[in-house]
Amino acid sequence: MKRCECAGKAFEEVAALVAREGMVDLDRICRRSGCAQLCTACRPDLERFLRQSGFASDRALTAR
Repeated sequence: MKRCECAGKAFEEVAALVAREGMVDLDRICRRSGCAQLCTACRPDLERFLRQSGFASDRALTAR
C-alpha cells in the first residue's frame, strides 16, 4: 500500500508534511495527515514507508 485510500493521500504527501513540520510521533502524523483515522489499514504501511524513507534514521519515529 502506498497511499491512504480513506484520506486520499499518497504516502509521499505525508512524508512531505512530516519533513516540513518535523513530526516524529506517528499518532500526530496520522492526525495531521488524516491517514489511518478511519479504517487504519494503511497505518503499518505508512510507518514502514516513513522508516524506509529515512525518517527514522536521524530521529526515532514513535508510536503510542
